[in-house]
Amino acid sequence: MPDSKTLITIPVYNAEDYIARTLDSCISQSIATSIIVVDNNSTDSSAKIVKDYQDKYKQISLVENGSNLGRVGNWNRCLDLFEQSDAEYLKFVFAGDTLLPHCIEQVEAVFEKEPGLAIVAWPYVFIDAYKQTSRTPRILNEDIRLNFSQLVERSMYPSQFAGAIICHTFARFAIQGERFNDVFLGMAEFTNKVPLKGDFYHINTPLSEFHLDCHSSYPKQFEYLFVLERAYTKAIGLENVKNKIDQADYLRLKQDLFEQLTKAFK
Repeated sequence: MPDSKTLITIPVYNAEDYIARTLDSCISQSIATSIIVVDNNSTDSSAKIVKDYQDKYKQISLVENGSNLGRVGNWNRCLDLFEQSDAEYLKFVFAGDTLLPHCIEQVEAVFEKEPGLAIVAWPYVFIDAYKQTSRTPRILNEDIRLNFSQLVERSMYPSQFAGAIICHTFARFAIQGERFNDVFLGMAEFTNKVPLKGDFYHINTPLSEFHLDCHSSYPKQFEYLFVLERAYTKAIGLENVKNKIDQADYLRLKQDLFEQLTKAFK
């Protein structure tokens, strides 16, 4: 039986070229962890590959959607399954991305040591197989716990604190009842709700890898409409907490948002 308190969920659609890489990293964790793969009615051999892994590894479960729920709908299916489980923490991993061997163990150790955390995040390694390069984007350079007010003071809220979904883990209480909004390509509207429920912790050690070769939607984040979406979801997040933060901070963050948009559309 798995030893961890984390559930890894892997939403999958036509990922036959990448799913094995992800599963290998998940089953190689230093602490045995339950894994649910949610196949969104793939038309390739993704489900068969997962079933082959199931025959060898009892910690892996496969859920096959009867119809395609859409990209965001499948993320929400993962949330449904998490809420039906006994796990305390949720780790999303997209097909093709990978966890470094001590990821789950190190993150759980932080949750246990620091009660009241809603989310734990860390730097990830960005791997571009096409250019044969890698880099590690960072939002912070230290191990640190920050509450909501401190995130605001550092201009890390809204939409600046969580990073890609490969580099954070949610606590159950922070996401219970919440769902992703299928109006948006990104997930900032969802993650902006999390630090309102508990603190944020940053581990200053890379614990996962983002593989560009499996992310067909990645270039969209630089397109005009997605730039607008990011600004819109950031504006929503800011307006939602307008009465929870100092007026000076609100005006400062509003001006920052305006300047970002002005720079983006010059």
